[in-house]
Amino acid sequence: MSVEGCAKAIVGSACRGDLYLTVPTWFWWRFLTRMACPEGTEWCSRLYLLIVEHIAAKRKQSWRKFWKESQAGLFSRSKQNKIMTKIFVTS
Repeated sequence: MSVEGCAKAIVGSACRGDLYLTVPTWFWWRFLTRMACPEGTEWCSRLYLLIVEHIAAKRKQSWRKFWKESQAGLFSRSKQNKIMTKIFVTS
């Protein structure tokens, strides 16, 4: 959401007299699941964070390998560009 869109949502909500503003509107389910099943919501959040952490670690490992090999002069410039694209786009 842009700054302008956020500002419009806040002003619109205040003009209507709303006490709370939830943007995006589909996010209300998160509050309901947190109230109905806090342990399940916490478990899903932890699983999501583990997956994100794993992906970040793989990307960092790929970057380190690429950096070491490029410093050793094992790649031409075009091959370096292809590898960097693969690391950042597919990971």
